[in-house]
Amino acid sequence: MTKDDMRQLAEYRKRNDAEELRLAQAEYRKRNDAEELSLALKGKIPLADVKAAYTGMLSPNQPAYTAPKRMNVDDLVSNPIKTEALTEQAEYRTRNDAEELRLSQDGKIPIRPAYDNILKLLQDKKKLTDEEIARLDASLRRVAHVESKGDATAHQLGGGPGRGLFQFENASGSGSSATAAVRVKTFEKLYGPLGLTTADTKELNKDNPDFSKISADGQKAITLANWTIKTSGDTVGDLARGTIPLKDFWIKHHWAGKEKDVDQKGRQWDREMKAYERMVGRQNA
Repeated sequence: MTKDDMRQLAEYRKRNDAEELRLAQAEYRKRNDAEELSLALKGKIPLADVKAAYTGMLSPNQPAYTAPKRMNVDDLVSNPIKTEALTEQAEYRTRNDAEELRLSQDGKIPIRPAYDNILKLLQDKKKLTDEEIARLDASLRRVAHVESKGDATAHQLGGGPGRGLFQFENASGSGSSATAAVRVKTFEKLYGPLGLTTADTKELNKDNPDFSKISADGQKAITLANWTIKTSGDTVGDLARGTIPLKDFWIKHHWAGKEKDVDQKGRQWDREMKAYERMVGRQNA
């Protein structure tokens, strides 16, 4: 590789930073596994020098990623090892750019998963810490266990109207699925787009949405948006901060049934939480 080639390669990186970030996020969304993250953190693939792609996408329990110092032209010319590494990265991008861009433009790969996106939106808007976002994420997982044992495709037992992770009801019940769709639109006006996939958006916009046909990621994002708009004040923020017991929140704002059934539902919650903590371990719950 000549010095002129290396200079052109460096200019390519400079001109395309924003597009590389979009493609890197799409790449992470497509694979979404531990090996991909491991390779990125080791600098084996282009994600390694795109800090924003990870600081905004890592789960609350993962450490923030510190990007390496960006190389300049003189550094590239004088250091053949770094030049070789950069060449490998450019070749990797060349092989993957077209496919990743096509999928992201088609809406099949969101730039950032909708659930990660809404956690980021809420964290910024409500000034929540990483620990508080982790608590909010844990709250979603616990509620999903109580409602459906964490099955995104669940149908309510006995042929009832509940569907999906959080058992939103279709038109044969309370119609809470259609209500949630309206609240998502309100949320997006106040906070910004969720970034749902085209397929999830299509199902949500139906007159009678079936949440069991929406992805698990989409269901979690929609549920958080629904909670945020349904509750008054900063209730969801307080849930994240730990000032509202999750059991009370679930009974009042998610299950939201008849007063005569509250004690029974409270006992159900207690039983399910014991089973959940045995299953995943208290520290991981």
